[in-house]
Amino acid sequence: MQDSVEIIDPATGRFIVGNSKAWANLGYTREELLSLSVPDIDPLVNSDVFVQNVARLRASPAGFVLESIHQRKDGTTFPVEISAQLYRSNDDREYLVAVVRDVTERKRVEELSFLTRQKKYGQEAHQDN
Repeated sequence: MQDSVEIIDPATGRFIVGNSKAWANLGYTREELLSLSVPDIDPLVNSDVFVQNVARLRASPAGFVLESIHQRKDGTTFPVEISAQLYRSNDDREYLVAVVRDVTERKRVEELSFLTRQKKYGQEAHQDN
């Protein structure tokens, strides 16, 4: 499996469990990842943003997809696409389930495509003059 799967406590933002891809992509051991919360690995998310996202999930039972950035243990970052949904267990506990995909390659291709279009447009505009 290429995607990270993370189960997060929606009340605290702390990781409860994650697959091996989750901690490997971020450069942490399993134990290290489980000591962290979402704001520790996502520089675009602070506690207020996390609370807003959980409220948004509660209002949208089907969940949602968003793009963000994750930060590895070594400080490097990479773009991600996150599919998130709240799950309520039989004992009425809530869990945030996140499937996280590293979209570095997709972003690279999009940028290359954009630059190619810009170059082509620039050449066409130059020829029109």
